[in-house]
Amino acid sequence: MGLFGKSKRELLEWQNLITDSPSNRLYMNEKQLKAASVMVGNRLIEIVNDSGKLIKTTTNIDTFFSRYDLYLEDLEKLSKLEKFVHMEGESPSKKLLEIRQDYASTLQEFVDRYWKATLRKADNLKTQKGKENQYQKFASSFDSYRQRIPDSIKKYISNLMNEV
Repeated sequence: MGLFGKSKRELLEWQNLITDSPSNRLYMNEKQLKAASVMVGNRLIEIVNDSGKLIKTTTNIDTFFSRYDLYLEDLEKLSKLEKFVHMEGESPSKKLLEIRQDYASTLQEFVDRYWKATLRKADNLKTQKGKENQYQKFASSFDSYRQRIPDSIKKYISNLMNEV
């Protein structure tokens, strides 16, 4: 921090955090950065809140993982922004840590929702072949996300499949 506020280096870091095109030239003053941070921060908070709701409600695997990634990405941006502006409510960096620590339980909650939706779809089908196809679709939908799924959740999914 400079004698009369933030240093040029800090202002440049701040500017690059809130703009779409990073620069090595400072073109915003601290007052402009604060105003822009409010707009950027509010938008990030909206996206984080929306992503959080979707993560807790979706039964679509692609939606779950894409919104989970966006959730982490935007919480990380908010965490970096915390260095420059005061934020009300829960600290984004604490929330980010919490979300990362709760990944396995969040994923298992998703698997449970997705499995229940699969069972409902299968129950509405008339043929055993149709039901089996629903179960197989459920299992195979995790294939492209295998590297992101802990072994305990893989085993859990396997156990669900063995129940039918």
